[in-house]
Amino acid sequence: MSLDWTAPRNREAFAAWQRMHNTGDDKFPEGSPEDLEGDKQWVITESLIFRCMGVDLGGITEKNIDEFYFRNNYVSRIIGKPFRIDGEDADFTYEDLVKRIGLSTNVHTTTRAAFKKRWSAYLERQAESSARYAKSKYEKSMAEKVEA
Repeated sequence: MSLDWTAPRNREAFAAWQRMHNTGDDKFPEGSPEDLEGDKQWVITESLIFRCMGVDLGGITEKNIDEFYFRNNYVSRIIGKPFRIDGEDADFTYEDLVKRIGLSTNVHTTTRAAFKKRWSAYLERQAESSARYAKSKYEKSMAEKVEA
């Protein structure tokens, strides 16, 4: 399934969106960022679109902005910051989110409990994999010592 997104729908938010992305009067390329490539604001916006999948929220609203910020912070601590600006890892500021209120995607929104359960399972899988790898590496080194 593709990840689809739309810009804010109300006139005031859409006008602010166009100013932020330096687009012309109704020329915003909804779902098609060609005119915005390389623009720092577009890098942030595109990263937010993809981060919606990681935080299990379908978009940014006035009602869920604090939850979006919390979940992004949670995910960033696990897998790292979501984008790079001028060669440096970067994360979203609260202002970045405020500027993009109204951005929506086709990501299914889940509860905080479901979100935390999913990431807890991810961490458990990573820890188990790491433990298995460490054990096999140890056993291989011990076998090599016995052979020598």
